[in-house]
Amino acid sequence: MKLSISDFERTLRSYRGFRRIAAAFAFGLIGALAYAPTNMFFVLWISFPALIFLLRGTNSFWQAFVTGWSFAFEVFPRWTFLSSML
Repeated sequence: MKLSISDFERTLRSYRGFRRIAAAFAFGLIGALAYAPTNMFFVLWISFPALIFLLRGTNSFWQAFVTGWSFAFEVFPRWTFLSSML
């Protein structure tokens, strides 16, 4: 099965409601792995474009705000928790 960037973008842009929030939360969790102590920086090549694709599918400021907040809610607290494990 061939998966292209445009298929990935089309899929993420089509998400609505809870699916978009859950996807943003999940990609935020993946993005948190880029920070210490795991230092898997390559996951940012997946998580940040996914956030952009999710945001491009929004129709209002409020939807974009909730999507971005869901992503950041997982990245930054998780990053703080993982960094404290050093």
